Amino acid sequence: MASSPNPTDQNFIVVDFHYNGQFAPNPLVYFDPDRASVRDADFSGFGYEQFMEFLHKLTKSRSKDIYFCLPQESLGLGIHTLVNDGDYKEFLDLAYA
Repeated sequence: MASSPNPTDQNFIVVDFHYNGQFAPNPLVYFDPDRASVRDADFSGFGYEQFMEFLHKLTKSRSKDIYFCLPQESLGLGIHTLVNDGDYKEFLDLAYA
């Protein structure tokens, strides 16, 4: 999900995006995704809509379903949807913790 690349710079985190894959059940896995890692964006300065636009530019596609996984959890237990500003705030709180 996310981690800080430099402990002295709390605004920048590393976020690994996995997209264009498919979910498979039992156990839940995300199969054959494309991947991108972002190290130079201050996501704390984004709102949900700005984040979605950033994802659109990064992946060159629009996704209607966006998920994040809680750190240290399996995908089946830690997956959460990202659909509004409240979800985005939860994502940021976890990422910057």
